Parts: sequence; C-alpha cells; structure tokens
Amino acid sequence: MKDPKAPEKNSNIMNIVMGTLKSDIKETETSFIVEAELPGFDKKDIQVDMEDGVLTITAEKAKTEEEKSEKYIRRERYAGKWYRSYTFEGIDNEAVKAKYENGILIVELPKVQKNVSKKGINID
Repeated sequence: MKDPKAPEKNSNIMNIVMGTLKSDIKETETSFIVEAELPGFDKKDIQVDMEDGVLTITAEKAKTEEEKSEKYIRRERYAGKWYRSYTFEGIDNEAVKAKYENGILIVELPKVQKNVSKKGINID
C-alpha cells in the first residue's frame, strides 16, 4: 500500500521516516534543499551524514543530572534522540553543505552536474 504522504516516484526523492523531525524538501535546477525544524538544540547536538545517497540528520538532547533529582508534576519537554533519513539520487556528496540558525537546519545537496557542452563536429 502506497503512503499518501510519500513523494511521487518521479521526484527522485524517497523519504524514510525514522523519528519525528519535521522537514521540507525543495528542488531547484542545481540542488535539493532540506529544511528541518530542530528548535531548542545546540549546534553541537546535531549530526548530519551523507553516505551512498542517504542523508541522515540526528539530534540528541541529554537529560541532566539536575533533572533526574527533581520531582515533576508534568513533563512535556523531551530529552532523547531524533533522527531521520532521506534518500536522494544524483547528489554530489563532496559538495553537501549544512547550516543551523534559529532552530532550523538547512542542508543543501548539489546535484551532479551533467556535462552539457556543445561542440561543433568537423565534416571530412
């Protein structure tokens, strides 16, 4: 059964949800851009990996010793690990860039550029 939220097959993107990271994916002529919401994280708590066309974003919030000793009546903020993987085709793995600002992680995945040069052919 096809997931109604899954991208169409011809979009060159397969999305595998491994956690609760919310994200948007845009495609331009030269790249894909992933924007993931990671509010409340420090940059040092976020890891971005690209291997064999799979982009994996991992973020982890650890519980502090202080929190363990306190008695909470209600606890809605979560300490734990989130991760999500996305599969792309035709990405230049060496040129992938990421930046984190105001709780948003932006990952730019440049497409492999096809050599489309026009050359005149001499006729013998």
